[in-house]
Parts: sequence; C-alpha cells; structure tokens
Amino acid sequence: MIFDVEKAACNKEYRQQTECEIRQRTGLTADLSSIKPSIGFSFLNGSQSAEIKERIRIMSDVALSLAPSETGRAFAAKALADLMEEWENYDFYAGALSAFAGPRGLLRERDAFAAECDALRAERDTLAAECNILRPERDALAAELTRRDAKRRSKRKLRAKAAACLRPLLGLLRPQQPANTPIAGGVLTES
Repeated sequence: MIFDVEKAACNKEYRQQTECEIRQRTGLTADLSSIKPSIGFSFLNGSQSAEIKERIRIMSDVALSLAPSETGRAFAAKALADLMEEWENYDFYAGALSAFAGPRGLLRERDAFAAECDALRAERDTLAAECNILRPERDALAAELTRRDAKRRSKRKLRAKAAACLRPLLGLLRPQQPANTPIAGGVLTES
C-alpha cells in the first residue's frame, strides 16, 4: 500500500479512505487526523544530491534486475521514476529556498536561538532555585528588622513618657532664683 502523506494532510476524504483501507487490510484502527502540512528541507547540498541520486539509480537497477515478475519491475520502475521526478521538482521549486532557509541557513539560526533560549531558561531556573534558598533568610531578616523597629519605636515612646514625667520634677529640683538676680557672668532673667 502506498500512502501519500502530503495529499492526506490536505485532503480529509483521502485520509479517511486510507484509514478505512488500513482497517480492512489489517483489522487495526488508524487515526491519521493529526497529519498536518509541513515544509521539509533537504539536508544535502547540490553535490551530495547528485551523488545520492546516482547511488539510488545503481541500487534500483540491482533491485529491478532481481524483481520476480514483470509487474513488480514495472511497479518499482514507476516508483523510482516518481521519486526522481519529485526530487527534481523539489530542487527546482525549493532548492534556493532550502539553501537559504534549510539546515545551513535559517534552520541553523533557529536551532542556535533555541539553544540560547534553553541556556537562558536553565539560568532562570538556577536563579529561581537560588531565590528559593535565599527567601527564608530574607524573610527572617525582614522579621528581625520589623522586631527591632518596633522595639525602637517602643523605646522612643518610653523616653517621651519618661521625659514628660520628669520635666515637672526637674523644675522642682532646680533652685529658683528671683528675676534679675546677678549671677557670675551676667544677669539671670526669667524665660
């Protein structure tokens, strides 16, 4: 059975017919609904492509010579001709795009960007783990600062209260001198 994935990606009816044929031939249920159209790029450059085509031609000649029937040879020859035609169409329509966007172009840049993103995510995760380790210490220090600040405010209030209580007593303890009484270095006046 030959299955055209590109056709199945664009043609729901073809996909459903193929699922039905698989079920009839094998008794297995196949779900091909997740097939999506995609753009693929050859990982070969021009010189490699020619070498691979020549190797395919040589291997197919051997395979065709060993085919047990004329029908089998005809089928294999047609499949090979279709493969080579598709390859030529790919080179014609997507060859330049493949060189620009393929594994040595934009895809390599995408992979480098993805690796950089992964490194940044790892760094972020490391920093988050460090923050989780430091968070309790920070919270303990903040609690200590809050406790000390409350103690400082409490001391200020106590000092202010003590000063308010002591002012009248300090006034009683100071000797009172009459106004305009001469003292050493000047005249004492009421203020």
